[in-house]
Amino acid sequence: MNSVGKALITVGWITIVLGVIGGSYIFSQIDWGSYKIAKEVADKLFDNEFAQQAFQAAHTVFYSQISLGLSILFGGIVSGLVLQGLGTIIELLSKLVSNSTREKAVVENKTNITA
Repeated sequence: MNSVGKALITVGWITIVLGVIGGSYIFSQIDWGSYKIAKEVADKLFDNEFAQQAFQAAHTVFYSQISLGLSILFGGIVSGLVLQGLGTIIELLSKLVSNSTREKAVVENKTNITA
């Protein structure tokens, strides 16, 4: 097995695992309580501009935290899969080159024997 290809596949698995761990950690740190409280207050005080602005701020922070968690999660998975794909391609090309050089050596030996 080609060492570069093997290293890329290993780094790909590590990237996937770290992406899942990082995304899960970000999701666990989302402040659900402030969003729920701000929404309840904004619903009760629908004519209070301060309550509406507080809800908008909590809403923005809440969805930006979800977006960050999803970005880390999917970014880690996609990056890891790309690295694994590159590692697999390098391994296959290495095997192809080694097989073609063996065939070339066999053909040269046969021509040397017959000559």
